[in-house]
Amino acid sequence: MSTKTFKKGVLASSIALIIAGGISSQAMAADEAKINKDEIEVIEVTGLRGSNKKNLNNKRFANSVVDSITAEDIGKFPDKNVAESLSRISGVSITRDFGEGEKISVRGTDPTKNRTLLNGQNVASADWFVLDEPTRSFNYTLLPSQIVSNLEVYKSPTASLDEGSIGGTVVLHTRKPFDLDANTLYASVEAQYSDLSEETDPQISGLYSWKNEEEDFGVLVSYVNQKRTLRRDGYEVLGWGNKWDAEADPTVPADLDGAKIPGILGNAYFTQERERETVMAAVQWAPTDELEMTLNYLNSELKANNTNYNLLHVPKWNRDTGWRGNGGYTAVPGSANVQDGAQVGGSFAGAASNTTAYNVIDRIAGSETESIDLDTRYTADDFTLKFQIGTTEASGGTERDRLYEFAANADYTYDVSNGSIDITHESDFSPGQPDAYSLGWVQGADKPQTDEETYAQLDLEIPVELGAFDALKFGLKYRDHEKAQTFVAHRWHIESADVDLDDDGSIGTGLDEIVGLYPNYGSLESGHTPSNHQDGLGGYSQGYALIDLAKANAALDAAHTTKLDLLDGFYTVSEQILAGYAQADFSGDEFRGNLGVRVVQTDADISVWDYKGNWWDDANQGCNGFSTDCTRNWNTDNKTTTDFLPSLNVAFDLDSDTIVRAAFYRSMARPDYAAMAPRVNANEDTGLAVRGNSDLESQYANSFDLGYEWYYNDSSMIGATFFYKDISSYTTYSPKEITRIDEETGQPITLIENTLLNGPGGTTQGLEFIWQHSFDNGFGYVTNYTYTDAENDGERDLDIAGSGLVKGASDHMVNLMGYYENDVISARAMYNYRSEWYDGVTDFGSEQFTEAFGQVDLSVTWMATDYLDVKFEAVNVTDETIHKYHQVEDRFSKSYANGRRFVVGASIKF
Repeated sequence: MSTKTFKKGVLASSIALIIAGGISSQAMAADEAKINKDEIEVIEVTGLRGSNKKNLNNKRFANSVVDSITAEDIGKFPDKNVAESLSRISGVSITRDFGEGEKISVRGTDPTKNRTLLNGQNVASADWFVLDEPTRSFNYTLLPSQIVSNLEVYKSPTASLDEGSIGGTVVLHTRKPFDLDANTLYASVEAQYSDLSEETDPQISGLYSWKNEEEDFGVLVSYVNQKRTLRRDGYEVLGWGNKWDAEADPTVPADLDGAKIPGILGNAYFTQERERETVMAAVQWAPTDELEMTLNYLNSELKANNTNYNLLHVPKWNRDTGWRGNGGYTAVPGSANVQDGAQVGGSFAGAASNTTAYNVIDRIAGSETESIDLDTRYTADDFTLKFQIGTTEASGGTERDRLYEFAANADYTYDVSNGSIDITHESDFSPGQPDAYSLGWVQGADKPQTDEETYAQLDLEIPVELGAFDALKFGLKYRDHEKAQTFVAHRWHIESADVDLDDDGSIGTGLDEIVGLYPNYGSLESGHTPSNHQDGLGGYSQGYALIDLAKANAALDAAHTTKLDLLDGFYTVSEQILAGYAQADFSGDEFRGNLGVRVVQTDADISVWDYKGNWWDDANQGCNGFSTDCTRNWNTDNKTTTDFLPSLNVAFDLDSDTIVRAAFYRSMARPDYAAMAPRVNANEDTGLAVRGNSDLESQYANSFDLGYEWYYNDSSMIGATFFYKDISSYTTYSPKEITRIDEETGQPITLIENTLLNGPGGTTQGLEFIWQHSFDNGFGYVTNYTYTDAENDGERDLDIAGSGLVKGASDHMVNLMGYYENDVISARAMYNYRSEWYDGVTDFGSEQFTEAFGQVDLSVTWMATDYLDVKFEAVNVTDETIHKYHQVEDRFSKSYANGRRFVVGASIKF
């Protein structure tokens, strides 16, 4: 029996839910022509159970492999953050490094290999964190869930859907005035308490929607403001790049020779004042029955100023010139603990300088995105024409980054073998006391990002009767996209034309100039002790000595500074993308689906600084006023590719309750922006560097899905989907030695530079299992489990970062939600779990894995009246901590505690 011709009967209420709740456009397009609305019994179901029913119906009647989340009412999206809602869909996982969902991964893919679309179009995005490079992944911290009415996760593509993902494409839909009653008003006031920062922050949102009596003109405006005082306590090992070398240093004991050394041991105390402000507006006009126009506007700004306090220990600086600093060690470790080829513990004594440092990094950071989209649709008897045009742009990153470093000479022992960092200092050293340190180094930087795109899209749909084919679709789309980053340093120890720090015409490169020029720029204050958290995570017993940041920043603002272009931090990637598609929808008595092909041409220009000699001379002396011999040029590489992406989706109705799906498709994901830029991202502290490559090819996947779905009542189902992806290539690295100038010493040092290359491919296969059930007494549950087996055919080589690994893939993911709802109370308990996964190569050049993580969240809403709801939410109820390691579990990388969050609030709707 065709799902397009169901009448009153077993599925009447389900079809009514589709009409009332808004199924995806893909599934509705072909159905509308054959459904006789006079024969449909309209039943409106609200509340949590209503949303779950709509989710099921969206999945059931879709023509491809799709999962969806709907909010049956304004302000009732399942989570405060859209990414966290997505994590409850089978096969979808998210990152939570700052305690809030940020980036998603679908079916074991790198987050950069998935796409997010707002009302069918790209949303520009810029990352606020200084260590993040521009990527193709969308940062969900920019979008509050209140602006979203429903979303769809397309796991199998159609020809009419934008390319660029080998995992999945998320399509977010905002609310429209025609969808709401005239003079709909919604307002919410909440308070969020974070137990780690011990701060309570306000969160407000509101929406007003109006349309005229003729319902041919409407306006909707929405506003959201959310604040969060964030604190994160952590242990960090920043890099494992260097090794003990007995040949270069004969004093190295035999049991240490060749062992990897932790680059820097850190005890981090991160704070942030986060504020997200979002304005969304929509205007709809239907001057005739055939013509409808919708203008959407979105502006979302995230203020993310942050300060990171870190007590650092440097076990060894392994350089060609010996020990880094003003002197050297007079003794090597008196004891050592070597596990799996790494020194996970040891004692350091007799240090001449810089073995312990207290760093304070103060940043002005944030991100803002803006989108304007005009959607025009003309529906005639024999065709539908849609034209969409718009622009989106984002700016963000770190506007100002200032590092204040205080150095101390102190003997210590360390142990990083037990999933944390254990530091024991000599008895006469107290890391929490100001007089234990002397001023060591001050520097600043600006690292902004921009992201811009303009687009135009034309879609034509023609109903036909050609055998099983009932609709032909054609489309053409043009995108002009540019992603860019710059990196400018501020140095107070370097002279320029009007400042001679050394009074001898030379360029100051040491530390004395800072101390001499700014002896009173700030001071340390003792007495701040972060509470011990998660078995001591986040604070030494002596506490932190806090710098007077206001005084320090004011002094630097008034002082002379030299600005330097950090050449390798500049790059621009411009892409002109032209895509066209042809798609045929078909249906019969027991089947339906679509068949099509998408053809895409991508013309990319990748621009970086091409310079001679070393970066330090060219940045400081060649092009910043130190000499007239500028040796750098802005170089552009061009690359053009054409891709053919066929797809076939088919659903078979075994009976009125059971569906079998199959999908065959080819998909692609372009290289990440930072990976395409042929410049060096180096870290002198760890001795590692990564070079991008403009010749990197896109990643392709030939995929097959096979699914089974049994809808045994209108709000319950059991389903399973097998997926298989044959991946064309994973990026790998080609290592070589390079010489680079160490800024602090002014001396050449040797680094291992890893150039990105297209390596062998692999396969990703897995199984998604879903079980959703609703009882008659108000109780119910939604569960899903995903198993993913992701294999990289490349050889695993521990000396080549990332070799043989697949980023973002967890073997096991589980979501459990139990709920109860009646006319007064709606309550949910949710558990989200994923097993460990490879996190990629860090900014410090080390492979990083994140251990298994599970989180419990709670939500209770009291429907006090028809107009008033009172709510309570708890996030990370069991206070879980994020743990990371390098290569093997004994090689500790990071542990972060973000604490719990609790929200109480009330909302009204008229």
